[in-house]
Amino acid sequence: MSDWGQGVVNNTIEWGRGSTNNTIDWGSVYADSPSGDTALKTSGFANVYSTEYDGVDDYVDFGSSSTLNDGGQFSFSFWIKAPSTGSNFHRDYLFSGDPSSNLNRNWNIDTNDFVWNNINNNKKVLSAGVLDDAWHHILVIFNPSGADQTIRCFTDGANEVNVTTDYRYKQVGGLYTGKLRYFGNNPNDNNGRQMVGKLDEVAFWNDDQSANVSNIYNSGVVHNLNDLTSPPLSYIRFEEGSGTTATDSGTGGNNGTLINGTAYSTDVPT
Repeated sequence: MSDWGQGVVNNTIEWGRGSTNNTIDWGSVYADSPSGDTALKTSGFANVYSTEYDGVDDYVDFGSSSTLNDGGQFSFSFWIKAPSTGSNFHRDYLFSGDPSSNLNRNWNIDTNDFVWNNINNNKKVLSAGVLDDAWHHILVIFNPSGADQTIRCFTDGANEVNVTTDYRYKQVGGLYTGKLRYFGNNPNDNNGRQMVGKLDEVAFWNDDQSANVSNIYNSGVVHNLNDLTSPPLSYIRFEEGSGTTATDSGTGGNNGTLINGTAYSTDVPT
């Protein structure tokens, strides 16, 4: 009698349940699936967790050996969901550096905006109105060449903003250089400038990714950035869900530590 749904060894067409050495793989069928079924292989990518910051003392520390955005041209991408901060002259830390007198100290949130501040605390708005308690994607490109170092910012795959730092310091030995160390706070600052909100899928490149804006944003659908032709050097996904380690899923080796009870959340961009 005919055995519909049951493949045989070395078959070339795999209906239903295949077995060893098949050459056509409908739906990635394989032999050790339960009887009579079709088991599908998946890429293993899932976005289940983000990190949540309480505005009191939560932060993620990547340590003194961090190489995140450590000089030269770079790009970084992240998802953020945060409420308005209210009026705050000092502005709240989103990403900050160590020591404080370098470029990466100054990626802040202020009132309803994502901003960059120069050394005199003069802000440049990079993404206006992004603090509306909804998920948004931001891609920043920093270019250290030229008389004025420039910053480009794309929000949700569009809405490009270009600003200059207004300071003619070179990247080597200048004020606006150095690594990024902290997410959500700077523990060396006691002025109450901690972030309230959530971060997810933070990625770093050591080059200009402006040509890949649409691929990185992917129409607002979170996807595996390691599958890109130009994958990130460091990729902090926050998919651990528990514990205190934030693993770098790229090749940069920049693992972070969740400090003071920084929590995982199942509220994620979709």
